[in-house]
Formats: sequence, structure tokens, C-alpha cells
Amino acid sequence: MAAITWLEFQFYPGHTYLQGDTQLYLPMLERMNAPGFLSRDLVATHPNVAYTIYDELTLFLHAATHVDFATALKTQQIICRAAAILGIFFLASSAGIGDVVALIIAALVNLGAMLSAPAVLLVDPEPLPRAFAFGLILLAAGLLAREKPLLAGLSGGMALVYDAPLAAPFWLAVLIAFFVDRSLRRLLRPSLTILLVFVLLLANLAQLQPGVVESHDLFSKVSEPFAFIQQYRTPFVWVSLWPAGEMWHYAAIVLCGLWAAA
Repeated sequence: MAAITWLEFQFYPGHTYLQGDTQLYLPMLERMNAPGFLSRDLVATHPNVAYTIYDELTLFLHAATHVDFATALKTQQIICRAAAILGIFFLASSAGIGDVVALIIAALVNLGAMLSAPAVLLVDPEPLPRAFAFGLILLAAGLLAREKPLLAGLSGGMALVYDAPLAAPFWLAVLIAFFVDRSLRRLLRPSLTILLVFVLLLANLAQLQPGVVESHDLFSKVSEPFAFIQQYRTPFVWVSLWPAGEMWHYAAIVLCGLWAAA
């Protein structure tokens, strides 16, 4: 499994740095590390990392191990890539598939897939919060399938503090299962206890965020000029603009998924 992680990290789908959103995150990290640096850079002086541990953990690795930001980010990236592979392996093996075949499935899934137009990536090559959280969520799901709720809660909690919106569907499913299925309550109770701890941690990190000059709402209204640009450049993110026929198609997919999971 370590060999698969290394091969996929080094060769395919590989990894990149400063080719995507890390171009935005790096100035923020540089300024948080040295508050007098990049004082006129609009991106650096207006960080949007209040609701993530991405910056705190990267700054900690940078200060504690004296490595540069690229190494600190890539270290987190390869760990979360390994978590994704392990999570898929656990999910496949929990379905009754042999270990060898489960490992092959994990390797194939983590080769990734991409939709170029909306820039949807199964395996993001950039070391970003959403990429880290996705790998941890897969590991949490796999650990739950193996009936390891405490470890699943820790992995899912780390995903939550990396990228709360991405981790929210996983935790919503866990909460629904806890309240709907009594037979699962004993299994899921440790995970929910861990969830509460990480929610409090995220709230405290947001309040103690260093270098943030203005607060960022978790939920806010999009301005009209920004909405116009989004509707022109990325209309697929606006559900209200989806054709009616596609809505029925997506609803059918959801129903099929629920039926398969039942």
C-alpha cells in the first residue's frame, strides 16, 4: 500500500504545486509566518482560512521541523493520499472482496478522474484543504465499515477541521443513521463524541485565527456582480440554471443510490 501511494504521488495522477489554488494559499501562509511580509498583497492580507486547520498545521510543521512550506504541504498531501487508498481498501474488503482484489480496487479508484469544464477532480494534484479532507473522509468511511467508530471519528473530525463543507455530508449521513437506525447507535456513539470535540476545536481555531483582519461568514449572500460573473463563467454551480430534464436525471441517480445502499 505504501508503494502504491508513492507511485501514484510521484507518477500518476501525480502532484503539483503553485499551479492551482496553492497560488492563493501560499501568500496567506507567508504573511501569517511573517506579518510584515506582502503587506500590500490583497490575497495575503485577506486570508480565507478561518474555518480550517490547514494554515495552523502547515505553520506548525514549518516552525517545528524547519522545512519550507512546499515540504510541509506535500507531507500532509501524501499522508492524506495514503488515507484515501486505505479507506477504499477497507470499504472494498468490508463488502466481502478479497484483500488482493480490494487493494487493486483502491489503486484504480485513486488513479482519479477529471471533468475538465467544471474542474471536478477525484484526486486533486494540489495540496489543498479539500484534497486533504477528501482522503480523510474516505478513511473514516472505511473505518466505519470495519466497525472502528473511534478511529473513524478521529479521521472524520480531522476532515471536518480541514474542510467543513466537504466533510458535512459524511457527518450528516452518520447523524441520520444514528437517529433512524437504533441498531447502529451503539456503534456510532463514539464517533459523534469525537465530532463534538472537533466542532469545538474548529470554533476555537476560527476565533484565534492569526493574521485575519476581517471576519468571514460561513454562510453569506453573494453580491450581484459576483453572481453575474459566476453565472457567466461557471453556470453549472447554480442549481436554478440546470435544465429540468437534468434535475429528474439527478433525482433518479439519488434514488438508485439510496436503493443500492438499503
